[in-house]
Amino acid sequence: MAELLDLKGRQTRGILGGLVKKGILEKVGNARNTSYQAGGSFPCEK
Repeated sequence: MAELLDLKGRQTRGILGGLVKKGILEKVGNARNTSYQAGGSFPCEK
């Protein structure tokens, strides 16, 4: 994601963390093994 959006790692982690907090994404794994999948609030409702 950082590479696609041309962001720094810290910015990317902040965005991903916000999406996890909102339930849009779910975090799977830890540290270098972390990946994300669609959460219970995906797709987002307006």
